Amino acid sequence: MQLPQFSTYTNAMEPLVTEAVEQLLQTLPLSVVESINQAEAIAYALNRLPPLYATTEEGWYWQQAQAKETLLPQIFKAAHWGIKAAQKKHTRFPNPLSLSTHSEYFAAFQRVRNMAQKTYN
Repeated sequence: MQLPQFSTYTNAMEPLVTEAVEQLLQTLPLSVVESINQAEAIAYALNRLPPLYATTEEGWYWQQAQAKETLLPQIFKAAHWGIKAAQKKHTRFPNPLSLSTHSEYFAAFQRVRNMAQKTYN
C-alpha cells in the first residue's frame, strides 16, 4: 500500500476501508455492485471508525500496521454496514463534492500545507 502524496497529514484508515469495501463488493453479484455508490459506502464506514491520522511516512505505516493488527474485524464490519447503507440510499444527495463548492475548506487546507512545508524544509 502506497502512502498518499496529496497532503501533509492523512488518515491511514482510508485505504484500509477502501480495500475492505472493494473486497466485499467482489463477493456480490455485478447487478448489486453497479447499484452501489462506492464512495458513499466508504464514507459511511469511515464515519464509524476511529480516524488514524499521520504526518510522517513512518507514522502512516505505523498507523496502518496498528489498524491491521487491532481493527481489521471492525473495518470489515463497518465496510459491510457502508455497503448496506449505500444499497438503501438512492441519490438522496445527488451532487458530489466539488472543489468550488468547498473553497473555504480547500483554502484552509492549503494554508496548513504551506505551514507544514515551511516547518519541514
